[in-house]
Amino acid sequence: MKLGSGLLFFTTLILVTTPLHSQDSNNKNWKISWQAKHGQIENIFRSYAIKCGSDIDQDGKGEILLNDGETTRFSLLESAANDSFALVWQIERPHQSALRSLAVTDWDLDGRQEVSVIIDSPLGEMPGAVYEWTGEDNGLPTDDAPTTDFDLPRNSAGAVCVEASSVLAQLDGDPGPEWILPYFRGSGISMVILELSTGSFEGYGWDFDLLDESPGQVRTVEAGDLDNDGAMEIVAMDRESRKLRMIKNTGIDSYQTVAIIPADKVSSTYTCNAVESLRMLNLDGGMPELYLLDDGGRMYVMKHQGDLSTLDQLTFSKILDISDISTARGLAVGDLDRDGKPDFYFGNTKANRGVIIYDLEYEGGDVTSPNSYKLYEVWRHDFAFGGTLEVGNIRIGDQLAGVHDLDGDGLKELVIAFGTTQKDLPAILVLENTSEATHVAEDPVRTLPGCFHLQQNFPNPFNPTTEITYEIPRTCHVRLEIISTLGHCVAAPVDEVQRGGRHIAHYEASSLPAGLYFYRLTVDGFSLQKKMLLVK
Repeated sequence: MKLGSGLLFFTTLILVTTPLHSQDSNNKNWKISWQAKHGQIENIFRSYAIKCGSDIDQDGKGEILLNDGETTRFSLLESAANDSFALVWQIERPHQSALRSLAVTDWDLDGRQEVSVIIDSPLGEMPGAVYEWTGEDNGLPTDDAPTTDFDLPRNSAGAVCVEASSVLAQLDGDPGPEWILPYFRGSGISMVILELSTGSFEGYGWDFDLLDESPGQVRTVEAGDLDNDGAMEIVAMDRESRKLRMIKNTGIDSYQTVAIIPADKVSSTYTCNAVESLRMLNLDGGMPELYLLDDGGRMYVMKHQGDLSTLDQLTFSKILDISDISTARGLAVGDLDRDGKPDFYFGNTKANRGVIIYDLEYEGGDVTSPNSYKLYEVWRHDFAFGGTLEVGNIRIGDQLAGVHDLDGDGLKELVIAFGTTQKDLPAILVLENTSEATHVAEDPVRTLPGCFHLQQNFPNPFNPTTEITYEIPRTCHVRLEIISTLGHCVAAPVDEVQRGGRHIAHYEASSLPAGLYFYRLTVDGFSLQKKMLLVK
């Protein structure tokens, strides 16, 4: 992708000899596959918002989108080779305010994805900007010339205080995605749902739905079909009151709060500031679960009997309590050690002690029992330190759908960005687990995605078989087609009704000639398409 004027382009692969600490042989094979030291990549020092796993220019190379701390500069890194990433695009918005949130999606449904950013801009300046891929290899607008910009509802102080924990989802059945934006200084606004109403950027055709306009501070949100009834839910955790709100979609641009769960229902011993992360999953195959990680190092799981509005049918169980933790950050979910057991990855900063990345692995059995989980140390760095960190790949229900194999080497990466000026830490750290796979099966993490997502096929190029992974937010008819360069459908590996969640289609192309093909996912009239290369 093209760099803006005056920006330097360089990246360095850093060799690290310091061993990673581990509590068990299950996790001994973690390695630092790549990192960028503080300021080593131009204008990248620290990050509070990070998104991983996009492929905006559809070249099969995974991307990392992040902002730089308290500035309005944001950057796109792309896989350059195995265990290597390069800066390919960077923009700085012309405002002296903090960047609040990032997203990657196709707002106008034209097959070209956009990078969207929100900053806390003063009155009279647009807080939101959209940069659309030009269709060329590595092409995005430069020199702060966005495809379009937009305003957002402001609180009583005139501020746009959006948390980085925003979520992209398809909530109400129309083709376009919605962006759920939590406001951490409510003053009349708790959440806003943003979508492109006209199908075109011309005329600023944006819709804003304000959810619960009472004063509040929403820390984190999640979206998915939590009760398996075909209608999407938004789950939001308030910072001050610590109440948990369940909001159900009831039609096009229509939402209803079905439950407000007080803090003492979740925990009778709340001493933390807020719940840091929410994840909707289905690990035991029954009704979906809601996992909550608070910033005091405790994790809870909510189970229900199918009726979210009846509080006595909701149970909260504590499955983790790390008594000496200082501040928990992030919650990525995957199976990076490839042992067939789902893992929760999160970070811990200990005041004046350092940083630890943990893996809480689900061993099977009752998801509400702490005995069904085992805690491992993935990585640690000890030093005098009093700041915070952010863990990348932190969203399961958003547009990036969890952890990915960014560099195409068959190993998924855990990407960590450190939001601190502590120069002993890298600005960006990428970890891989090199363990041999012990299960030849689908990813055991049953996520509840809030958005349609189509991953790059793997392997690519391929001969003659490949896997195509995609996610759908609800039960619906799914068609996956293989398209020739002449536009002809040469195969349809999937053409059926499927339940919401993550799916893998196995495609065998021995009857086709070598060459370039497209694969197209169509769900409820909405299509996503990517390229793949068959070699013989």
